Amino acid sequence: PLLAGALLTLVLAITGGAFALGLSFGRGTDTALARSRHWMNILVAQREQLDGIRARMQARARALAIQVGGLQADMLRLDALGQRLTAMAGLSPRTFDFRRTPALGGPDTDAPGAQPGMPSIAMLLGRLQDRINLRRSQLAALENVILS
Repeated sequence: PLLAGALLTLVLAITGGAFALGLSFGRGTDTALARSRHWMNILVAQREQLDGIRARMQARARALAIQVGGLQADMLRLDALGQRLTAMAGLSPRTFDFRRTPALGGPDTDAPGAQPGMPSIAMLLGRLQDRINLRRSQLAALENVILS
């Protein structure tokens, strides 16, 4: 009976110790799991923010592309006006060639159907500015010829 009691006490002590040790390790796992979930939630929120920013930037790029398209249409009308004034003044179309576009350089990297990006819009604006400058000087020279 004494040996059985000591053995039972030893088994209970080992079992209780193992239980307490398991609880201690379990708390650490719960904390690590909670931290992992916390960081996962932060990453998901940041990904959603990034997707929102990307969508807004694409919408702005599309809006700018539409504006550039409108400016290019205005340039076509100015070119037509320049051609008509040249003809009305009786000048050779080669003297003031409003059909000619300014020389352009660089590789054409835009894929067909691709969404406009900020660099391609900036390039379009640069080309449009060159064209405006050329037309301004041509129209000023044409004005001088007509008024002379």
